[in-house]
Order: sequence, then structure tokens, then C-alpha cells
Amino acid sequence: PLITSKELTAIEDILGMEQNLIEKYRNYAESTGDCKLKTQFGEAASKHQNHFDALFALLKNQIKIKITEEIKHKTVTEKLL
Repeated sequence: PLITSKELTAIEDILGMEQNLIEKYRNYAESTGDCKLKTQFGEAASKHQNHFDALFALLKNQIKIKITEEIKHKTVTEKLL
């Protein structure tokens, strides 16, 4: 099933938040001299990168499904004409 426009907007908002968190944690990791904190910030950045990648993959899949459905509809319509 395709996602609704409301769901798409929510996913886009979450993607933006995840990008911000990735950037912040990477900056924190780069700016600290504490090895333990550097590791923890790096792990947090990786966790949010995984969230971002999973959501982005979901969107890519939805786009593929929508395009496939539009192509099928267009093909059927053309055959009927």
C-alpha cells in the first residue's frame, strides 16, 4: 500500500530531524578530546544514520511502487484506446 501525503510529510520531517542529529553527534564526536565520549557520540551518529537510511529506503520503495502502478495504468489505458 502506498503512503498518504500526510505520512509522507511526517517521514520528510523525521528525515530532517535525523539529518540534524547525525550532524550534531558527528560534530560532538569530532570536537571532544574524551575517547569514551567520542565513541558514544559516534555510535549515536551511526544509530541515527541507520534510521535515516531505513526511512529513505522506504520512500524509494514507495516511489518505485507508484511509478510501476502509473506505468501499468498508462499501458492499460493505451491498450483500451
